[in-house]
Amino acid sequence: MISIGGSVEINNQNTATSASQLPPPPFAVTGISLRDNQVVTNEDLKPIADSSSVETLRLNNIANISGECLANFSNSLNLRVVDCNGSGKVGDGLHYLAACERIDDLQLWGVALSLRDVIPVAHRKYKRINLGSTKVTDDWFPYFDEVDDLEVLVLRYANVSDDGLAHFRNCNSLRNLSVGGTKLTDAGLKHFQNCLQLEGTIISETSVSDASIEILSNFKNLKRMEIENTKITPAGVEKLRQALPQCDITWDGGTIKPSKP
Repeated sequence: MISIGGSVEINNQNTATSASQLPPPPFAVTGISLRDNQVVTNEDLKPIADSSSVETLRLNNIANISGECLANFSNSLNLRVVDCNGSGKVGDGLHYLAACERIDDLQLWGVALSLRDVIPVAHRKYKRINLGSTKVTDDWFPYFDEVDDLEVLVLRYANVSDDGLAHFRNCNSLRNLSVGGTKLTDAGLKHFQNCLQLEGTIISETSVSDASIEILSNFKNLKRMEIENTKITPAGVEKLRQALPQCDITWDGGTIKPSKP
């Protein structure tokens, strides 16, 4: 991986980007990153096929790989993080990861996907899911049947509605919720009213209005909120500023920076 411009994580600690940084053996490669690598191909991944020690796999923003590249990890049973954000052609290879039951972080922003593609990896105890800018629809969510411990949910620019988002109504451990550019309304935001650990949320480009100010104001841990192109009025924004003085609020009028403590 290093020879083609990637990096490896050693023993869940140090990252090596050159051979000179590798420790003397024995050591375990626990992470692989080829992020933004525009020369790597499916063939380049064969030397690490079925590595049992790999826990983190970052193959994001790579144009030349397809779903077949994931066949190299079909027996990497310790795999926890699969980050393929921006690598649009990998979706039809997710079935190769069907036996990797420890995956709890799935990043597929902008990947061409069908329901058939995701079903083999849906039944997992996920902590992070990113299906933003994909063709996900409401009927996919029931297959993700162990999401109560979810901490990060990204569905931005996806064709999902209040009905589908109800599937996540018990995800009270959420810290980051990104549902901008969806069919979210005030009714849908109520599904998340008990997510009091939220630190960041994006609900821009939705139909959320001043009717949701009370819910948003109760998220006292919020540090970042994006609400531009919604139905929230300047008066509603002012209420949010007063209720959440430590929150960075981006709205149609600009960005309100947190007040000094």
